[in-house]
Amino acid sequence: MIVIEICGYKGAGKSYLSGMLTKEFSNLGLDILKTSFAVPLKKLLRNLYVNKYGTNHKFKNFDEFMVLLSKKLSTLINDKKLLTEKILENVDKLKIGYEEYFNNKNFEKGFRILAQTIETNLLRSINENIWVNITVDKILNAKNIDIVILDDYRFLNENLSYLEKLNKNIKAVRIRINYINLKKDELSLHESEKYIDKLPVDYEIIRNDKSYNITLNSLVNKILNNNL
Repeated sequence: MIVIEICGYKGAGKSYLSGMLTKEFSNLGLDILKTSFAVPLKKLLRNLYVNKYGTNHKFKNFDEFMVLLSKKLSTLINDKKLLTEKILENVDKLKIGYEEYFNNKNFEKGFRILAQTIETNLLRSINENIWVNITVDKILNAKNIDIVILDDYRFLNENLSYLEKLNKNIKAVRIRINYINLKKDELSLHESEKYIDKLPVDYEIIRNDKSYNITLNSLVNKILNNNL
């Protein structure tokens, strides 16, 4: 099994590359598991009636939203006192995200503010491995999978190269997309984005608008030739 992790700033093209690799490997007859560290978070957000496109919700105001959020988070964190402290510390950021999403109908921005605050400022500050542990369990228990692709490698503890020591049949590949002309916004300055340039990688793809320094076919061949 090859575990491929893709990192890059918001808007660099991680999801696009992940999709193209999935298609290429599938065309070669390989079985793919395409996932991300954020899958459990996205499920949590769906349960809060939040996605990138806008949803119908069952609460009337921010207070009702916070009651539901606290209830959902308490299923993930055992230390309820610490969880309450972290929620109170970040209530202003959560309110900004709520206002953008539910009142201003700026769904993508509101979604990202809420996701970043819940993931990084709340949950990771209590247990930085909360999403890593869930993802690793999924990988280690995957059956008949040749390649796993994760498109949201953003933190140092998400470097899964250590899995090679846990399972001799696993090879780890890490790819960074360096988008030269990327225009960053205020959300790109969030803590979840600040380690991108420091993450260890095996391949660095240089993107200049729609051109790359390596073809998809060449990248696929390098990954397979070096790890199978």
